[in-house]
Amino acid sequence: MNRRNTNWKRNGIVVTAIILIAFLIECFGYNQSAIFHANDSITFDLSHQNDTIKIENDEELVPLTEDKIAEIELQKQNDKIVAELNNEEYVEQVDESLVEQDGVLARRVYQTTITLDIGTDYYIKKLHVTYPTDSDLGYGITRMLGGIQDGKSVYDSLNARLGESVTNVNGQADQIIISLSTSQEFTGKNVTVAISNEFHINYCRMLYLIGGMLAIAFLILNKSLFSKRLEFAFIILSLLFGSFMILFDGTNERSWDEQVHYESAYRASFGQMIQYTEAAIQMKGLVVPNYDSIEEKGIVADYLQERNDYSKADLKYQQRFVLYNVRAYLPQSIMLVLARICDLPFSWAYMLGKFGNLLFYTLMMALAIRIAKFGKIYIAAIGLLPTPLFLASVYAYDAFITALVFLGFILWLNEIIDKDKKIKWYIALAMILCFVVGTWSKTIYIVMMLLLCFLPKEKFDDKFKTAFFKVGIVAIVLMLLYTIKSPPITASSGYDAIQTNIQYFGDKRVANTSFVGQIKYIFQNPLIYTKILLRSLKNSAFDYLLGTSTWLLYAYLGRFPKIFAALTSVLILGISLFQTEADRKHILERKWKLLLAVMAFGVACLVWTGLYISYTGVGENYINGVQGRYYIPFILPLMFVFKNNKFKVNISTEMFHKIIFSIIIFINLYGTYVYFLKPLCF
Repeated sequence: MNRRNTNWKRNGIVVTAIILIAFLIECFGYNQSAIFHANDSITFDLSHQNDTIKIENDEELVPLTEDKIAEIELQKQNDKIVAELNNEEYVEQVDESLVEQDGVLARRVYQTTITLDIGTDYYIKKLHVTYPTDSDLGYGITRMLGGIQDGKSVYDSLNARLGESVTNVNGQADQIIISLSTSQEFTGKNVTVAISNEFHINYCRMLYLIGGMLAIAFLILNKSLFSKRLEFAFIILSLLFGSFMILFDGTNERSWDEQVHYESAYRASFGQMIQYTEAAIQMKGLVVPNYDSIEEKGIVADYLQERNDYSKADLKYQQRFVLYNVRAYLPQSIMLVLARICDLPFSWAYMLGKFGNLLFYTLMMALAIRIAKFGKIYIAAIGLLPTPLFLASVYAYDAFITALVFLGFILWLNEIIDKDKKIKWYIALAMILCFVVGTWSKTIYIVMMLLLCFLPKEKFDDKFKTAFFKVGIVAIVLMLLYTIKSPPITASSGYDAIQTNIQYFGDKRVANTSFVGQIKYIFQNPLIYTKILLRSLKNSAFDYLLGTSTWLLYAYLGRFPKIFAALTSVLILGISLFQTEADRKHILERKWKLLLAVMAFGVACLVWTGLYISYTGVGENYINGVQGRYYIPFILPLMFVFKNNKFKVNISTEMFHKIIFSIIIFINLYGTYVYFLKPLCF
């Protein structure tokens, strides 16, 4: 009892100290300019020019590219079609900024330079532009000090939907030069520019500092979790870093096709009648403004909340049955339902939906770690690397697939190790459900369930049950693989003819794709396709197995420096090759390693082939669309191929795990700061 009280007291002191240190860093580190260079805010009203405001406009004609001209013509044709469908007279919209000069179409552009004279040496922390405009624009900010440019220019953009923008400048100046391009002559009407150097506690930064230091303290001070209860260590760090990404990224849609995944989750959160508010429509249309400062984060949140009125919602109807390929979104959908029940603001509801994805991923991965008889660190390490964790912190189905496939594989592996023990019916059912449910959204991974066919006959009571089980597994796999050939185009009106024409099966985003045409080409040219496939596998092997594309990529937010690929390579190979004393007790026979290697190679081949068929033009000598994240579900089985008892770690299990987790914590602290906190929430 005394020991427990001592621990509580120690933990309380540590937490209090961390909060105090974080507060001091926020005050004297990030707010030092406001403390040591205090200035009152200054607002320039550009509607009224005076000695401190100078506006210069320079008109020029910029020739349009062929692609831009084609885009304008295409828009005209689309407008005509829409008018015909609505039985309306088509009236061509005249763009007054377009000018034809010497037979070349050009756009009239005004290069505007705004010079603001501050009159004194001023430390500019933030610059706030208010500009009601009909089109988005970018602008550059140059700081002048004593008539000389001070530092590099800062560039930002202003979204017309918001009409305002806040830029982090962080530098001294006695004069500011703002340069921008507009399609109409800039007059400065209703435009204001405010500069400030206010003391401001950034709650996102504070949470990052507190959470980061708590993670380090947790690593140093805790012993039992890293040696005996690794799943709890995983839960703590997964929820910590995943929540960082969710909070900092907010309503920005920076992941792969996130707007598509959000719509699927949103639809599944309703019954037969879907209520699309304007905010939800803009999210699924990928037109919601992004933010890149803590102030803009609040502005965007207010903007969305104003448009989240269910009394004005657009009503759509769907069937009550939730489609199989949509069920991977249910953890996200459930949280969206909870957010509506709690009447949360739209931005918080959006983040709560992403948290549903993270929570499901974290719990399933933790369960896999808990029940694994060995190799627990494999699951924990892979699950906490940046890209898998990022995919669990956005609207996507990748994390759902990874978590359930990993869990199904671990259940299978446990049965292989306990070869003398009969398999329980509920374990067999759990394995099947993990693979089937986990691969609904990406059916190609269902072939991994064929591992169940290799369970030893000793696991079953008699030959009939053995045969029944294995034939059933093959039948399920074949049945689900058959659904892959379902065409991707949704049949409606004029698309019905396309839908029934098998030559059009393929991804409509890529020219010259044909499901059947590509399959015919492969069978007619097997050697040529084999060369294409093997070349693709070889050229991408390092990057997709150990490099940044699979483990260190935050979609459109950015990719880690290549030096981190060396770190992840050492991490993955190290935990695969070197075994702790606890893991050396379990021996994986060579035949199982060979089976796992063949399975991983086979799934990789199917992934590449699937995208050659559906996402690559017929007969091309390359394969389109394969991404490193598609390798994640079968990397775990591949790691067990390298398990051996020859390379021993002569340190305790606790210390070995702490070394691994210290690398993971460092990588995640770097990633969340450099790619989320600093560019989005400063």
